[in-house]
Amino acid sequence: DLIGIDRRMERLDRATAANEKRIRHLTQEAQKCAEVHDYRKLTDVLKAAEKLQRHNSKLFAIIDRTEAKLTAIAERVAKEAQQVNDA
Repeated sequence: DLIGIDRRMERLDRATAANEKRIRHLTQEAQKCAEVHDYRKLTDVLKAAEKLQRHNSKLFAIIDRTEAKLTAIAERVAKEAQQVNDA
């Protein structure tokens, strides 16, 4: 269970990092579109960046929930270890 959560966290971290890199690239592309007054493409690029940002927000929410599960497991293990030590 703990190993599965750890792997999940790694995958989520990689996914958010990849999305952030794409968002930065799209932001740079949007700046270029604005400079050459290509507003149609600018709109498309901004929509794509917005979609990625929403997706990243969902990933961050999943990361928060996964971290909470990990904390709960760690607390349970610590409590069990304390009970063993007290026995």
